Amino acid sequence: MKSLFSINKAADLLERDRATLVRALRHVAPDGHERGQPRYRMRTIVETVGGSGGPEQRPSGHDRLRSRLGEIADELERTNKELDAKREVIKAQPTLDAKQPHSRAAESL
Repeated sequence: MKSLFSINKAADLLERDRATLVRALRHVAPDGHERGQPRYRMRTIVETVGGSGGPEQRPSGHDRLRSRLGEIADELERTNKELDAKREVIKAQPTLDAKQPHSRAAESL
């Protein structure tokens, strides 16, 4: 089994952003080199980054932000569906005069 990992491979295995690992390991001496590139033991990487990066490692503020972003995304999706429905009603109208009241109602969205 391979004992030294590149930052890219470690980021993939730990499901972390590559840039996060680069910043964390910037001042850490590599455990070895392969083809002139620094390589690290997984233990070194995990200790430096501060854990596996799972949800239990994230600060609670991150969870609140993710939750709020989810709420905003749900609200945008509902609004978009309402707007699409109103567009369909407007398209179904036979004349411009018939479309106008529905169009003005859709503006309030």
